[in-house]
Amino acid sequence: MSDAHENPRQERPQIVSVRMEYAALKVRFGNTTHLRIASNKLIGHQSWREGYGTRKFVIEYMTTAGTIRSEYDTEEKWKAILAGLDAALDEPI
Repeated sequence: MSDAHENPRQERPQIVSVRMEYAALKVRFGNTTHLRIASNKLIGHQSWREGYGTRKFVIEYMTTAGTIRSEYDTEEKWKAILAGLDAALDEPI
C-alpha cells in the first residue's frame, strides 16, 4: 500500500565510489563515471563550502593541464567523495 504523502519524484540516493583504477582516478555515481583523471596528470585537490542559503560544495582538482572545478549540491555527496579521495590517494599506485 502506498503512502499518500510519498513524493513519487524523490530521487534514490546515489552510490558514490572513488578509486584508482587502470592508472586513473575515477569518481562514479552509481554506474555513471562523473570524473576520470590520469594519475600521472593529477597534482592535488582542495575543497571548501561556498555560499549562504543555497550552498555549493566544491572540489577542485589540480592537474598538469589546469584546474577542474566540481560543484556538488549536497554536503553528503561532497563528504563521500572526499572520503573516497582520501582512501584512493593513500593507496600505492
